[in-house]
Amino acid sequence: MLKIFSLVLSLTGFLACPIAIAQTANTLTSPTPPQRATGWWKVTGSLIEGTSHTCISQAKDNLIKHETWRNFDSQCVVNSEKKQVRKYTLTATCQEDVQFTTVFEGDFQKKYTVTTKLQFLSDDSAKPATMVLKGEWISATCPPDVAPGVQKHSDGKKTKSVYEEFDVASITIKADSGDAKAQYDLALLYASGDGVAESKDKAAHYLQLAANQNLKEAQMELSAFYLQGIGGLQQDYEMAFKWALKAAQQGHPYACVVMANFYEKGIGVASNDEQAFYWANKMATAGDLNSINNLARYYEEGIGVKKDFKKAITLYLKVAKQNESKLLALLAKERINDLKKQLKNS
Repeated sequence: MLKIFSLVLSLTGFLACPIAIAQTANTLTSPTPPQRATGWWKVTGSLIEGTSHTCISQAKDNLIKHETWRNFDSQCVVNSEKKQVRKYTLTATCQEDVQFTTVFEGDFQKKYTVTTKLQFLSDDSAKPATMVLKGEWISATCPPDVAPGVQKHSDGKKTKSVYEEFDVASITIKADSGDAKAQYDLALLYASGDGVAESKDKAAHYLQLAANQNLKEAQMELSAFYLQGIGGLQQDYEMAFKWALKAAQQGHPYACVVMANFYEKGIGVASNDEQAFYWANKMATAGDLNSINNLARYYEEGIGVKKDFKKAITLYLKVAKQNESKLLALLAKERINDLKKQLKNS
């Protein structure tokens, strides 16, 4: 059974991920994949519906963060990298349980191919998930309505620029003046070392300030800190549950997924499958992608609800057809195929 839950945030790339799972020990220097030439690129792949285009600035380009694993720096430990002519191979362990291997091939001036494989280390029965992306350089200039770092999908929708940076000085002034959002943003910067010297202790400090002001995003991240026991905080599952619950009660999508997991596994609270299903269903009903995916697994495994493969397939189909997370869509498609086989053989 694929461990969908452990990958939920990494694969979406649109929600803040628990920065508490950051790993820094035994890492190599930051990986240096090839950079694409500046200009307008067409990107196609096994999980892309239609065609998307991206405006690239070569000086800022990072294929790992921008096209494969969005939160690589905070969630992955580099195991090895190998550079060859027209080929670069990177192997890493992400979120402690995923073997991540990516092969970059091409001249990256006109064309490239990126093949990414994920294998769950703790589940030998899980099939590797594979994603292939192909890029083709179109022109040296981007359309006037598309800024560098922005991706434009075939349906006309555009993403936020992946190059957008924080003004650390301004954020610090606001944070120290009591602005909860600024405190949260500054905590993320200290946790990742983005623009400031990395400090998990300072990250925990600012998360606590923002969480006390009822900022749900900070509450969720603080929960992750307690779960892992970092930033000067003692590992405390009950505190992790407390802060995740506060965030979930305010409608934080990922917090609802975490609450379902806490109740399912009995983390910081007595195990309760009915409560696990309640939280999984809460945001799925509101259309949240992560929650829909989690709810599908509950119907698949019969957690807090009667096992129903057909219902699970219906939910997985919603995940498979979306464009927000290519890898999550791939995992959903694999579950659909597996469940259809089981139904056929039953």
